[in-house]
Amino acid sequence: DQGDAHGQNNLGLMYEIGRGVPRDDGEAVRLYRLAADQGDAHGQNNLGLMYEIGLGVPRDDGEAVRLYRLAADQGDATAQANLGWRYATGRGVPRDYGEAVRLYRLAADQGDAHGQNNLGLMYEIGLGVPRDDGEAVRLYRLAADQGDATALRNLGAAYVYGHGVPRDGGEALRLFRLATDQDKASDQRRPRGDGQASAQEQRAKNAFLQAFYHGKLGTLEEREAKFEQYLVRWPDDRDGWARRQLENVRERIEERRLAAEARAEEAERLAEARERSRRRAASWRPGQVVSDDCDACPELVVIPAGEFMMGSPPSEEGRADDEGPQHRVTVRSFALGVTEVTLDEWEACVRGGGCYGYRPYGGDDAGSLPISGVSWGDAQGYVSWLSAETGAAYRLPSESEWEYAARAGTTTPFHTGATISTDQANYASREPTPVGAFAPNAFGLYDMHGNVWEWVEDRWHRSYRGGPSDGTAWMRDGEYYESQMHRFLLDAYYFHVLRGGSWDDVPRFLRSAARDRQLGRSRHSLAGFRVARTLD
Repeated sequence: DQGDAHGQNNLGLMYEIGRGVPRDDGEAVRLYRLAADQGDAHGQNNLGLMYEIGLGVPRDDGEAVRLYRLAADQGDATAQANLGWRYATGRGVPRDYGEAVRLYRLAADQGDAHGQNNLGLMYEIGLGVPRDDGEAVRLYRLAADQGDATALRNLGAAYVYGHGVPRDGGEALRLFRLATDQDKASDQRRPRGDGQASAQEQRAKNAFLQAFYHGKLGTLEEREAKFEQYLVRWPDDRDGWARRQLENVRERIEERRLAAEARAEEAERLAEARERSRRRAASWRPGQVVSDDCDACPELVVIPAGEFMMGSPPSEEGRADDEGPQHRVTVRSFALGVTEVTLDEWEACVRGGGCYGYRPYGGDDAGSLPISGVSWGDAQGYVSWLSAETGAAYRLPSESEWEYAARAGTTTPFHTGATISTDQANYASREPTPVGAFAPNAFGLYDMHGNVWEWVEDRWHRSYRGGPSDGTAWMRDGEYYESQMHRFLLDAYYFHVLRGGSWDDVPRFLRSAARDRQLGRSRHSLAGFRVARTLD
């Protein structure tokens, strides 16, 4: 009553916690304000806390920050730690991890346990400072030596996971027990008030915690609102758990918002690219060699629409049973890679962040040799990357499209006729040759026979019975391996079809109708691919 700021602040604290007087947040605020108006740092900090959590005054992050700053500028360690937390979480100020670290350090240097613990956390997760588990442990230990329950738990977690200290379950358990004992001691010092009301509050808190641990707090927005209400109802968030949870939820909401914006921007970019791609393809004509507008785009040739007899007749030399029965297939016009995908083209994908970063050839060397040693899944990664780059619908050709293009209007075993020679294709040799080293077929396609086997889209089937006749890929379960278990396997664990033979094969495997199979995840040393592109 004589205007002593310390007395006003201390009496306000008694009203806030209800010790010696009935709990009265409004009276606590009045007394804290009297002390704060005299420049008392403790009064400023405590009044800021009331504004932060909305006790006795409407919640006001801006006013809380203003008061914390007044107290922090006077060197009050608690206010420095509180203001640092504001900068770390972006509450009432723009998020600034560097400023948060500076304030935590000021508080920690004065021996403030919260400042030491929070600065340790910044080192642990690498916010505003380089990640340093050793420094985090040092700071947690300083705070733990003062009995800070949160620091005891954080230090215990370091021993559990071996972050900055050797793993030691016994030491972790000891620290967790100390934290629990510290919590109990805090509970004993805190006035209980009305027993029935306390029991009701405890039941309500337990119900909230049970809902949290069982994941029943609803959507992220609902969880944010409920944690805000938690802090208002139970402001004694001694170890900062509820605040951390609230911040985690808000960070996830923000991450989701940014991700949605990024997806929208990417969708808009792809839509524009698809429209440009569609307009470009509308002018392409069969037999024309074309490419999309990108540095790494492979050359394509437009394959005319048509129909053909797929498979081989029983009389064809070297024929296998899986090449029948012959059946008529109608194929729409599409574009197909003039050559197999080269090392240069694959390297562009890797450097562009695609193809899973996989280099089967090792190092950064590339060239005009065909890519090989890639799986069906790897080929899918390449066409997905190319589609994203251009907006065009790149894919692997279907098996029927591949055979139609390989035959290029012929009905003989090879597009060269009844036979083939090493002057016409790379086979029975020691290594692959650069793409385009031999004459193309009538559609302008190189190396449809030999060099490397080529993945197509289809899953493997041991015959063509029941297969499509419209040129599309046959992707449903194949009778060759069909079982209840296989129905649930990913494409990578199905067999997929390879066509065309390789440099290591004899002519029977180079025939237009010849087929092979490998698991989709198999990176067979002789397997490559060429791309197809849908035109409409």
